Amino acid sequence: LPRADAELRQLELITHSVLSDQVKEMKANVQQPQSLKQIRCGSKCSCNGGRRSTRSGSACCASRGVEEHGMAFECGASCGCDPTRCSNRAVQKGRQHPLLLFRDVGTGWSIRALTEYKKGDYVADYCGEVKLESTSDEGTYDFSLEVPVPRETGEPDRIVVCSFEQGNEARYLAHSCSPNLAVRTSVIGRDPFEQYNHSIYFVAERNILPGESLSIDYFAGKDLDELQREQQSIDHFFSACRCQSHGCRFSEAKMEEFKTGARATRSKRSAVKTMKKGEQKEDRYIVMLSDSD
Repeated sequence: LPRADAELRQLELITHSVLSDQVKEMKANVQQPQSLKQIRCGSKCSCNGGRRSTRSGSACCASRGVEEHGMAFECGASCGCDPTRCSNRAVQKGRQHPLLLFRDVGTGWSIRALTEYKKGDYVADYCGEVKLESTSDEGTYDFSLEVPVPRETGEPDRIVVCSFEQGNEARYLAHSCSPNLAVRTSVIGRDPFEQYNHSIYFVAERNILPGESLSIDYFAGKDLDELQREQQSIDHFFSACRCQSHGCRFSEAKMEEFKTGARATRSKRSAVKTMKKGEQKEDRYIVMLSDSD
């Protein structure tokens, strides 16, 4: 791409996430729970990706329910099913259809579909370097696995997938307040609690036609008030959202309304603080008069 910006030219394209040295060391010390070692598919497993409860006692990867784990479980090398016929290996098989990397003058880089997707179809996964959030300097390209790990200091940390230097096309998915892709998390085979083997991938939230821009919600449905309470900012993503969807949470009008409200709140707090200081001075003055009598 001769006209690609410097950031794109410097990106090392990868097809699978890689582990940082620190995460590799942490992974080497992980002990798998004994109770999980026999959880795998048998040779007669249908592997249809169902979401049945694990409480049924089934040992099939596809049977482990999201109501317990909050993620999908794919069949792995230890499963008895035929990898060429198994339908529960979408992330491992990778992207099956071409995508278009597109540059828009107003919104920058984005990804467009070149084929039709049905609701629920696997589209792509998010590749990058798996590392600790505390060691990442580029939060814009960090995708959290929502796996808490302790630091040496005792403070909490998280595992993230960072695509700043190494990544794939999913790095350029656009934001939309009404996205056509949903974010999912999966683990492969017999390691459901092996936090360093998690994968982030995207499925069609609705039917998608060729030519449509592919999008996710960068902020997981949160509005400006929620982000402010969590001390998060959208400034490093955009000054205002241009998704133009119904109910856009970050439109120019919403941003201006929020900033006006924030300024009014700060002014009110400042006035209250000034009044309190004035009351304190008045109290001290009265005391001084009393002492001089």
